[in-house]
Amino acid sequence: MASILRQIIAGPRAKDPESNLDLCYVTPFMIATSGPSGTYPQRAYRNPLDQLVKFLDEKHGEDWCIWEFRAEGTGYPDSEVHGRVRHYPWPDHHPPPFAVVPLAMAGMR
Repeated sequence: MASILRQIIAGPRAKDPESNLDLCYVTPFMIATSGPSGTYPQRAYRNPLDQLVKFLDEKHGEDWCIWEFRAEGTGYPDSEVHGRVRHYPWPDHHPPPFAVVPLAMAGMR
């Protein structure tokens, strides 16, 4: 049921064939994905948080981290992603403040 709702609300998207999640490898070390959710109703149309964490754990062990850019926050406690989240918030549909760019890039490096 959740899969059908996700398809209706989120529209047709090319999902990762291995995980069936809405994510894309930008490089072998960088994945782009929409913000996951652990609660309904967002879980119905976003990546389920527990499934995303399971995928990252299985594919990348302990060598992964989430860079969170949403100003409204993640909507889940950092502990649900093993504390592996870095927050660089700015308003949706706006470019990032210039000061955030070098900080985020240094963290990714």
